[in-house]
Amino acid sequence: MTPREHATELLATLRACVGDDAGATEPMERMAEAAGQVPARLLPAVDAALRQGFSEYSSDGWPRLAEGELVRFMRLPAAWGVMAVAASHRIGFIREAAVWGLAASPDGRAIPYLLLRLNDWVKEIRRAARAAIEVFFQPAFAPDVIAALPIVWALARKNRDDHERFVSRVLAFLRAPACAPALRAGCSAPDREVRRVCFELLIRRGGGAEHEAPAALGAALADRDPVVRVWAARRLARAIPAPWADALARGALGDRSVQVRRAALAAIAPTLSDDEARPLLEAALLDTHTTARWDARVLMLARGPFDLAAFYRRSLATATHPAGIRGALLGLGESGTVDDVACVEPFLSADRARIRGAALRARAGLEPLTATEPFLAALRSPEPGLSREARRALEPRLSHVGIATLSGLVADRTLALHARRNALALANGKSKWDKLPALLDACGDPDKLIANIASRLLEGWCARYQRRFVRPTPAQIEEASASFTRVAGRLGARTRTEIGHILK
Repeated sequence: MTPREHATELLATLRACVGDDAGATEPMERMAEAAGQVPARLLPAVDAALRQGFSEYSSDGWPRLAEGELVRFMRLPAAWGVMAVAASHRIGFIREAAVWGLAASPDGRAIPYLLLRLNDWVKEIRRAARAAIEVFFQPAFAPDVIAALPIVWALARKNRDDHERFVSRVLAFLRAPACAPALRAGCSAPDREVRRVCFELLIRRGGGAEHEAPAALGAALADRDPVVRVWAARRLARAIPAPWADALARGALGDRSVQVRRAALAAIAPTLSDDEARPLLEAALLDTHTTARWDARVLMLARGPFDLAAFYRRSLATATHPAGIRGALLGLGESGTVDDVACVEPFLSADRARIRGAALRARAGLEPLTATEPFLAALRSPEPGLSREARRALEPRLSHVGIATLSGLVADRTLALHARRNALALANGKSKWDKLPALLDACGDPDKLIANIASRLLEGWCARYQRRFVRPTPAQIEEASASFTRVAGRLGARTRTEIGHILK
């Protein structure tokens, strides 16, 4: 549900609570249930919708409320839901009465609604909220405080009042030994920021940090969110060389997220001897992600001379696992010489598409920039991944590829659509006047997708026309004019007028 939908539901339920059957148990329970189901991250937006979107008393907005009515509700069970919504009323006296009503409630679900009022625009209400929230700084309410942490972080970014002291108060409360069970439960909260804070507080809380750290970091490294796992891997660096931390870091080296693997390697490698670190670094040198390989290179070369190209040649000759073959190919493409093309070529016809793509990328790194034919051939490939790799290989070689060749590929309807799109993207990388006829011709392509892409690129060409003045040759003007004549009827009115004016 959107914030506005939540606000509409809350007001509809509130009308049932203050209607003719005011104080009835069933509407009050529905009110408490509806208020408790609003996610903490959405509450500030719901509060704004209640105040701004429903500011008039009407049949579809706020019901008529008086301060005295709230006092009557305070004596009723499940009244906190009514107080929670009333705390967003546009009248300050009603908001203040609702704040004291929330303070009198024994329900921890009232906490996020009180936190909102800590940044109220009325100073007296902020003061009342600060006093009211103190009631809930008890271990029994720790789970509710943890669930409301997103609002605490939102408060830290507000400048209507100095909230830094309050945020510190919340964190100090949660670090208390009595709150440890709630923190452990918070480590599986739906919100990843809440989980990360719970892991952090569980480790750093006074007196039990050493005992909690192994289990907490182990759980964090198994978390479903890679941001939490990266945080845990970086946090391990402070605990190594403890045996439990070393074991966790070695396990994180196999994480599916490259950022986790990088953080784990950076944490563990500096603490190991050369003999211990070598197998870990060599495994990382074969990672299929560029950043992980380069991190491993830096760490390996920091220990002394190391022939990277020879290592990748040996690995390519002995690797049997597809990921290892890909890592060796990519590494050789970064470290080898043109003589290594012969080692790479057999893998261009491998059974697996990803190995063929890695081999093509490796060849692009080894071949001189003047070599274009192998990559033009791969650009025509019916395999999208291989054609995409060929496009990447040709981007730094565009000065050696004629625009006529690229225009021919764009117009070749026997090619797969992805190959024609890649050729069009390369044509758009050519010089200002060289690419204009190619873009114009593509605007008239029978394929609507190609024509639409070319139209957008042509609009960009017009928008950037005056940024750099390059005088076209007569031949370029003649070629562009001929293309314009052929496709003028397919262009938008504005683009047609602008191109026509430029060519004149």
